[in-house]
Amino acid sequence: MELIVRSVDEPVLHGILPIDPALFDVHFPGNPVYPLSVIVVETHSMIARHIGVPSSSLRIKSFSLLTALRPHEAVAVKIKTAVNKVSFKATCGADDRPAFRGLMAFNPIEQEG
Repeated sequence: MELIVRSVDEPVLHGILPIDPALFDVHFPGNPVYPLSVIVVETHSMIARHIGVPSSSLRIKSFSLLTALRPHEAVAVKIKTAVNKVSFKATCGADDRPAFRGLMAFNPIEQEG
């Protein structure tokens, strides 16, 4: 996902989840949606890169999927960081409907240089 920061206080990451046609051949053929595992892994990686910590030190505390995500749908993830944690809320599609939200925790000593 490509990082676009709208403001210093409230970064928003914009992107489209990677598309693997073989994944959609078996996951709801004819009505493709992303499996939750793909959404969690991509969000985890994107947030780790954004806050500058190794993926291995970023722990998922909660993750709620609020709607199905389909191939080619744009996703905007709003991130708020605090001491040792990151909360996020995502919207998707042209109508900006709520997509997913959650909380991750990290050890700030392990931040990458």
